Amino acid sequence: DAGGSSQGRAAADLGTPRSGSSVSSRSDEDRGGVPFGKGRRVTTNSAKDVTVLSAMMSWRLLVPKTSCCFFHASIREARQVVARLERSRCRPEYSPTWPAQCAACGVLCPWFEQPEASEPQACDICQTMAVTRLCEAL
Repeated sequence: DAGGSSQGRAAADLGTPRSGSSVSSRSDEDRGGVPFGKGRRVTTNSAKDVTVLSAMMSWRLLVPKTSCCFFHASIREARQVVARLERSRCRPEYSPTWPAQCAACGVLCPWFEQPEASEPQACDICQTMAVTRLCEAL
C-alpha cells in the first residue's frame, strides 16, 4: 500500500530505547554464532524487532492495570511466551522454511513466482527491492 506495510511502519515506530534499556550492536558472528545455511546472511536486529512487533500486534491481550501501556504489556506477554517455548523439548526438525531472503535486512520470506522472477522482489520488512530466491534447500 502507499503507506508501506504494517511491519515496515512498525520499524519506523521503534524509536529509541526507553531509559535504562540497552541495545547491542554486536552481530551474531561476534557472539560466536554462525548463520544457518550456506551463503545466507544473519537477520539484522531491526528486522527481528519488526517481525516480533508484527507478531505481537496480532495478539489480543488482557492488559494489567499496573501496565504503563499496551506496548509494554505485549512485551511482558512475549517474554512469557518465549520462556514457555524455552522449556519445551528440543526440536531437531525445526528450521526456517522460506525460499527467499532479503539481502538488505536478512529476513527470510516467501518468493512470488512472476514472469520477471529472476528480478529482486520487495521486502515487507525493510522496504528494499533486495529479496532473491535462495538456491539450495533449507
